[in-house]
Amino acid sequence: LLFISSFIICHKLQVPVPTRFMFILLGPEGHKLKYREIGRAISTLMSDEVFCDVAYQARNREDLLDGIDEFLEQVIVLPPGEWDPKIRIEPPTSVPSQEARKKLVPKKEDAQGSQNNNFDDDISGGHGKDIALKRTHKLFGGLMADVKRKIPWYVSDFKDAFNLQCVAAFLYMYFAMLAPIVTFGGLLEEATDRNLAAIENLFSGAICGTLYSLFAGQPLTMIGSTGPVLIFERVVFELCKKASLDFLSVRFWINTWSGVILVIIVAFDASAMVSYITRFTEESFSALISFIFIYESIAKLIKILQNARIIEWNPLSATGGGGNCSCSGKPLESEFMDDVKSMVSRRRMNASSWLFHQPDENISYIDWDNVPLEHCEYLNGQLIGDSCYYMLDVFLMSLVLLAGTFAIATVLKHGRNSSYFPTSVSSNNSERFCRFHSNFVDDFIGLFRWFADPKIIRA
Repeated sequence: LLFISSFIICHKLQVPVPTRFMFILLGPEGHKLKYREIGRAISTLMSDEVFCDVAYQARNREDLLDGIDEFLEQVIVLPPGEWDPKIRIEPPTSVPSQEARKKLVPKKEDAQGSQNNNFDDDISGGHGKDIALKRTHKLFGGLMADVKRKIPWYVSDFKDAFNLQCVAAFLYMYFAMLAPIVTFGGLLEEATDRNLAAIENLFSGAICGTLYSLFAGQPLTMIGSTGPVLIFERVVFELCKKASLDFLSVRFWINTWSGVILVIIVAFDASAMVSYITRFTEESFSALISFIFIYESIAKLIKILQNARIIEWNPLSATGGGGNCSCSGKPLESEFMDDVKSMVSRRRMNASSWLFHQPDENISYIDWDNVPLEHCEYLNGQLIGDSCYYMLDVFLMSLVLLAGTFAIATVLKHGRNSSYFPTSVSSNNSERFCRFHSNFVDDFIGLFRWFADPKIIRA
C-alpha cells in the first residue's frame, strides 16, 4: 500500500519513523517462518534506492514487477554453503552511485532479451510469429508448406510407436479419448432423441481420430465430442424439431458445407487469421460454454420443480424411512369370498399364507396381517402405517446434490497445496480427477438413497 502522505503508526513500530509504504501478507496458519522470510525480503527490497524510486512512481503491478526484476539482476547472492551467516560483512566506506542503474537505455544483450520476452509474451497471449500462420500468397501454399515440414518426421512417428516407453502413453490416450466419447455419447442420445448415441459417437471418433493422426501430424491430439459440440447438436436438433426437418439430413448438409468451407480456407491461407485470436478470445468462448452448462443445470432443476417435485413412495417395492406399512380389512362376506377364491386361482396367487378355509364349518377367512401389499386393494383392504404414503422431495434432493457436486469439485480443485497427500497425488487430483470424484460421490449418494426409481433418474 502506498499512502498519499507519510504518517507515524503509533505503538506498532520499534522506531517511530514516518511510514509511506505498508506491505500486507495474508496466508494460512502454520507457516510463520516462511512469512518472516518474506518480510525480510520485502525489507531488503525497500532498502534499495532504485527500487524505492520505482515504488514511489509505480502506477500498476507491472511497474513493481519491473523494479523487482531489475533488483534481482543487480543483487549479489551468497550461497549458504559457502558463507557462514554468523559472519557479518562490514558496510562500505562509501556507497557507490546508483545513477547508472537508473538509466533507461538497455544494453544490447538486454534489448535482445527484451525482444525474446516480448516474443514469449506474444506466444502466451496469442500465437506469436508462428511460421505456420504466415501467408504464402499461393493456392494451397500453406498446405504444401505443412507437408514439406512434416515429411522428414513422418517415418520416425511410426518408428517411435514400437518404443516400450510409448506403451503407457498408448493406454493413457486410449482411456482419455474413450471416456469423453462414451460420456458425451450418452448426453447426445438424450439431446437428440436417440438420433445420435454412444455407438455413433465412438465410430465417428475412431474414423476422425485415425485420419487426423495419419495426415495432420498430431498423433497426440484427442479427437472426440466436447461441450461445444454437444451444445451445437442440441441447438440444431431443436431447430429441426420446430421446423419439422429431418435432423440427420440437416446435419449431413451442415458437415458437407463445413468441409467445403474448410477446403476454401486452406486453399487461400485463411488460417493465418488464427494469429489474431488471443487468449481473451479463447477464454471468452470457454466462459460462454461454462455459462451454457450452468444454464442447463438450472433449467433441469426448474423442470424437476414443475413436473416431478414430489414423488410418492411406492409401498409395493419397499418401505420408506424407519416406519412400517401393513394391510388391514374387515371380515368379508361369503359371496365376496367366492370372488376372492376365483381371483386367486385366475391370477395363480400363492395364498397359502393368508387365505384359509375350514371345511368343517365351510368358512373361509383372510389373515390381513400376512396379505401382500400389492393384493391389499384388490381385497378391499386398506394400507395402514406411516410408510405407506411416504413422499420424496426430489427437487430438494437434486438441489442438495447440485450444491454438493460444486462444493466437492471446488475443494478438490483448490487442494493442490493441501498437506494431506503427496504433491503428485494432490496435483493430479486437482487438475484431472476433481470433477470425476465429485460426480461419482454425489451420484452414488443419489442412487443409493433416493434414485431407485428410473423415472427420477430421467427427471
